[in-house]
Amino acid sequence: MTQKEENICALLARSHIRNTQPRRMILAALGTVARPLSPAEIEVQLGCKVDLVTIYRTLALFEKNHLVHKHPSTGGYLLCTIPERSGHHGFLTCTSCKTTEEFHDPRFCKLEEAIAHRAKFSAMEHVSEILGLCSHCRL
Repeated sequence: MTQKEENICALLARSHIRNTQPRRMILAALGTVARPLSPAEIEVQLGCKVDLVTIYRTLALFEKNHLVHKHPSTGGYLLCTIPERSGHHGFLTCTSCKTTEEFHDPRFCKLEEAIAHRAKFSAMEHVSEILGLCSHCRL
């Protein structure tokens, strides 16, 4: 078993999610790209070895367990790159190459909560995305 496969198995075990081949395949597919993938793109990447219904159900399970994030502007899915950091996660998305980098900053989360509180708004969750150009596309 490769290191990548071992990491995927360990991630499923830590999340108390049953380790199945389709789940491993979906996580591996998301781990190969730095941009959000739609369920249909995941199906194509897997060579249709996992049906679309299973992909949707698996992504919902992974999202519930904070293994993946649904990308705010595209609706695609990203593998959570910092699962050890609980709380709010945000995204830096390049509008040119579509790569997305995940970030976590408690100060940013507190600022968003303060904004909601001042507006007498009860926030259930935060979704933050900063759009711009990555260092490669900016050159």
